[in-house]
Amino acid sequence: MPVRAIRLTDWLGNNHFFKLKASAAVQTFDLLNFRYPMKKHVYTLISIALITPAGFCSKFYTGPGADWANNSLGGVFYEIFWCLAVFFFSNTLSPLRIAAFVFVCTCGLEFLQLRHPPFLEFLRSFFIGRTILGTTFAWSDFPYYILGSGIGWFWMKYLETNRMNAEQV
Repeated sequence: MPVRAIRLTDWLGNNHFFKLKASAAVQTFDLLNFRYPMKKHVYTLISIALITPAGFCSKFYTGPGADWANNSLGGVFYEIFWCLAVFFFSNTLSPLRIAAFVFVCTCGLEFLQLRHPPFLEFLRSFFIGRTILGTTFAWSDFPYYILGSGIGWFWMKYLETNRMNAEQV
């Protein structure tokens, strides 16, 4: 029974390898190493499920230091969330590249807060728009973006290391 492997590339540039097994009756194809990417995705989804409520809680916190938690600490969670989201969809980018990409994009969004065209103001009129785009520019946000990208990088490295260790077992 001849076996052929093919490679398909999705819209994010990730390569997926399939093994084609030809038989007289039925042709089937199976995803090679399916369980390993699945483990990465499961652990990343669990991580996102933990970090998302923490980020929203920082926006609604009313105790001591509420101003700091609402306006600054949320930036750390925001960076970690986007690092994990990109990590979930990418099989080829390294955690360092993902963290750098997320940091650059977040800085771009921060500078976008200096502009107030009607289109952006419309998006900012909704809670999710204010959460993603922000409303006011602050230089003090940048250290929290750096911290969040750094934590996101460590988090992704941890998930990647555990995935590699699982493959060796």
